[in-house]
Amino acid sequence: MNGDTRLDTQHLARASDAAALREVRAIERRRMDATNCGGVTTLEAIFGGTLVHVHADDKTDGKAALMERYGEGCMKLDQPEFSAKASSDIAVIHEPQHATVRGAADIIMIGLTLYVTQTLAQLVGSWRYAFFHACSPK
Repeated sequence: MNGDTRLDTQHLARASDAAALREVRAIERRRMDATNCGGVTTLEAIFGGTLVHVHADDKTDGKAALMERYGEGCMKLDQPEFSAKASSDIAVIHEPQHATVRGAADIIMIGLTLYVTQTLAQLVGSWRYAFFHACSPK
């Protein structure tokens, strides 16, 4: 050792980022599971209060409107692999996602593949979804 007592902050950041990435991957799986079974309580807990959801048709919903839609159990998602990048306090998830949206009496209204980008923030010790944008492939 050469007497250098500086912390290896790059190594510490990588370790922190890896832990954050594991947490973000777990919360995304929880979101998909909750979406598929109408788990509004779970979604309520992991969606931030100022969540903005931009739909593929550019319509936007805030948290309250989105929770109402999820409460109707109108959406089922495939659970593909996804890419995610995370630091200790912010994360971005990008994934292709196949969604089946159901209408009244379980009639399939539309099945579509979307590319979804989501941003999560670490707030008061837990991850919350802050932004969700879905767009159709072109």
